[in-house]
Amino acid sequence: MSDFAGRSVLVTGGAGAIGRATAALFLQRGARVTLADRDAAALARAVAELGTSGAVRGIEADLSE
Repeated sequence: MSDFAGRSVLVTGGAGAIGRATAALFLQRGARVTLADRDAAALARAVAELGTSGAVRGIEADLSE
């Protein structure tokens, strides 16, 4: 499926289980995904787990404020 081809998606809480799963679905559908999370180490692991195709990146951010 490529119903999100050419689109960009921001997933907050991207280092958590739900965030990673959501990002994986968007990636499977062709989107470029940016993960945002306040835990830099967990964020790096999530980005590495999701792939190095250049379609996923991480930004350390605390969006609670």
